[in-house]
Amino acid sequence: MRKTVFILTAFIALAQTAFAAPSVRQRFNLSFSPPLTAVSRFNSGGELLAVQLSPKGDQPSRIIAVSRRGGLKLVEDLAARKTLTVPGQRLWIAGRPASDGALHASEELPVIRRQVWLARSGECYAVACFATGGWYELRYMDKDGKLLFIAAPKDDYGLASVIISDDGSRVLIDDETPPYSMTKPGQRLYLYDRNGKLLMDRDAGENLDGWLDAQDGFMARDGSCFIAPMGMGKRQCSSVVLLDGNGKQLWDKSYFPRHIIEGDSGGLFRVRGGNLSFINFIDRQGDLKTVERKGYGFELMLSKDAKKAYMMIFKPFDVKNTDLDGQIKAAFPGADVIAVNLPELAATAGGQGSATKPAPASASDVKVALSPDGKSFICYASRAAMGMQETVLKLFGEDQALLWKKYLFQAGIVPKFTGSRDFLLKFGYPIKRLAFFSPD
Repeated sequence: MRKTVFILTAFIALAQTAFAAPSVRQRFNLSFSPPLTAVSRFNSGGELLAVQLSPKGDQPSRIIAVSRRGGLKLVEDLAARKTLTVPGQRLWIAGRPASDGALHASEELPVIRRQVWLARSGECYAVACFATGGWYELRYMDKDGKLLFIAAPKDDYGLASVIISDDGSRVLIDDETPPYSMTKPGQRLYLYDRNGKLLMDRDAGENLDGWLDAQDGFMARDGSCFIAPMGMGKRQCSSVVLLDGNGKQLWDKSYFPRHIIEGDSGGLFRVRGGNLSFINFIDRQGDLKTVERKGYGFELMLSKDAKKAYMMIFKPFDVKNTDLDGQIKAAFPGADVIAVNLPELAATAGGQGSATKPAPASASDVKVALSPDGKSFICYASRAAMGMQETVLKLFGEDQALLWKKYLFQAGIVPKFTGSRDFLLKFGYPIKRLAFFSPD
């Protein structure tokens, strides 16, 4: 296979390391030029997928694979596709007169832009190539670049978004016009399985109250359901709709004047709306579950299986004198509730720091990444130090023991877990560097 020339050689070291426990080791450190826009987890082949920009930085240009040891290979050269074949009977979508006659002669049109979506598992990805007007062709590929199916529009709405389940088993395509544009409004949703079987074709047409806010919806990791706010008219996001894995609507319920779906937490969907003193969850039956946090300074984070529920405390309080443990276990039966009360999370009052003792990051600057199994987490924050921006990363076990610490003289570094204690460090956006760490 022809070796690619777009990846630069690996750096020998990231930056100054103040402390590094022997339980974690750097496996690779790669710099990319052009940079990356998206990175998956490691897939079943032991590789993560990444989307690389063109030299001009204006288009996704390549899909590449990176092994656990930093090996690189080209999966697909997206820029190699220059034209799209538009069927004659659908040329009107591309802004051209439809062909007459029985043969409906097709026409080749140039590709003017591309867009890519990755399954977070790295098992599949979708590439949409666009021609003029509203015409596009979406190709769904497996992790090795093998074509699984092709989808194209039936209406001149335009491609708004593509949502792929974590495992790649479901693909939801959202075609819609801007709700209040001068053109005739319309929305049409298509749901496909991994092999291209059309499971749902939901055409809401001009009925804005029947539109789903698909772009802000969430697909279950295994594709078994999709939840989204409904209503893009005068009462935007006035209710919540749940579709099953075949696109059948199971229920439509309203809890607050407006709903924002924030994510999937251990099988429940977190929803924001109403009283901000409560953390709200909706289960698959449409029942609302709440955890009160009025007067308490904490954030709730859950492992993938909801067996571990972390209370990340940023404003210390006596957890034992509250009913939070019971409320969390009522929402997530059987969960092990872990209260994390670390100096890294707590606000530190006063002090501007000095050359030898930098000013601490405020609580609002500290972020937390939790491993999928809930057995470790990383606290990270950027701060000014010695006239530079410094990022501090600390890896803790579930017992809150410090396992690893690193100081990097650069801002914009984000950790991303790929396993229990395996994690990537992503540098900047677009991503100019990737570093991978795993236990010995």
